[in-house]
Amino acid sequence: MAASGAVLTEVRVEVIRILGGRSSSADVATRMAKLIQPHAPLAVRIAVADHLQDSRCEAECVLHVLHYMERLSYGERAWEDVGEDVGITLSEEKERLERQLTSLLLANKGFTLRVLEDIYGLTLNMESPWSSPFPSKFAIQMTSRLKIVDACPILVYIEANAGRYPSEMVSAAATAKRDLKCSDPAV
Repeated sequence: MAASGAVLTEVRVEVIRILGGRSSSADVATRMAKLIQPHAPLAVRIAVADHLQDSRCEAECVLHVLHYMERLSYGERAWEDVGEDVGITLSEEKERLERQLTSLLLANKGFTLRVLEDIYGLTLNMESPWSSPFPSKFAIQMTSRLKIVDACPILVYIEANAGRYPSEMVSAAATAKRDLKCSDPAV
């Protein structure tokens, strides 16, 4: 049974490579990005990430990538973590996947920022009437990971108004603020 699972994974990876090789369009990238799920085999996720590196990953594609990263950030276990033998090779492959996805989000920064604002509540312009002072904890964590210094005003605001926020959000904002070297506005 395990052998047939391995064969199925190899077939899926080959199909991804073939279909991905035919088009780098935003539509194909979005459809491929939907396959990046914790329950999908690592080889499938890596094949998709490889394809996305050379594709037009727009807002919906970025949304799928961020959703995957969010699920992992909240402790959801990946397919390979459920087994008994998670070796160093898998760890290196998972790190490679993480680097590729982070690189993808940075390469598509405009779409990434739009999704972080629209879906995850990250406010980059505190003066906007549409701004929200309540971003998700995941959005705050991503500001640090992606080095989004434009998020400094909301991070400073959260820390200055700590009583309005859950302690884990204040802690995440303080960490991101430190990582991004945000300075408090002059009083």
